[in-house]
Amino acid sequence: MSKELKQIEKKQVALRITEKDVLSFLDLYGFSDLSTKEKGQFLKVCQMNNLNPFNREAHIVAYGQGKYRTFSIITGFQVYLERAEKTNLLTGWHVGNVEKCKTAKVDNKGNISEIDDLQVTTTIYRKDFKEPFTHTVKFSEQAKKKKDGTLTEFWMKLEQQLKKVSMSQSFRLCFSGAIGGLPYTDAEVRQAKPTDAESDVIEDAEIITEIEKKELPETEFKILLEKLKNFEILISGVKSEYKDFEISESQQKEILKAGKYTDAQLTEIVELIDSGKYTAKDFRFSLTEKQTKDLKEFLNIK
Repeated sequence: MSKELKQIEKKQVALRITEKDVLSFLDLYGFSDLSTKEKGQFLKVCQMNNLNPFNREAHIVAYGQGKYRTFSIITGFQVYLERAEKTNLLTGWHVGNVEKCKTAKVDNKGNISEIDDLQVTTTIYRKDFKEPFTHTVKFSEQAKKKKDGTLTEFWMKLEQQLKKVSMSQSFRLCFSGAIGGLPYTDAEVRQAKPTDAESDVIEDAEIITEIEKKELPETEFKILLEKLKNFEILISGVKSEYKDFEISESQQKEILKAGKYTDAQLTEIVELIDSGKYTAKDFRFSLTEKQTKDLKEFLNIK
């Protein structure tokens, strides 16, 4: 067992996930019709990684039948971050802006050419590394497309998706001992769904993240924006109050402008909103001491 995993085990306070817990989760959230093999896979992943599905640490995406069947087990980026924090080796991290770049492509005849591309680089600081760890992902290598070649609905939000993939891959590589065995995050596995004729979709709005949410109305958004500006509501509590909506790209930019946040901080805001794990009520109890301190400093809360 690696040093990182040993440190995590010592700090692990949650009870081990039992078979009864997982089966209860599957029944409660409408996944009782999964095959025995799929249930077994989900159970094994949760138990081996001590993931609690009731806390949204493990999600299921399942739809289609036969050759069109898709079954994926995914986790949230916040799980990666928490596992990295528990090693006591993480001292900071930063995700950069989307940048233009060139990417080499080879055709079937071996000819090499360059195409215009986009990239995002994430930097992670570990106390046991002499140099910062950096990892870059490119749009052309990560973007998911439909059968007709057009981008999937989620990858139309290019900047947000590319940053999520960059962060997820970076933490998995930098903390391979603590994170390497965990499922991928949703941003990395989101694929286009088959047509209705091809599939019998299993739907659950709380679990299957592909369900699109309504855009937050401007009247509601202005109220939210004012609360964020005046720190009347903790960012981590936004999801509980606005759980049926998503914040659009233009609204994100307004938050950025109003709060004078950096792009990296804005990404953290969106991640917290999307995760839905923390609420204003239990904020100080569900975050680690370091996370609480960092977020307070970020929000200028004394």
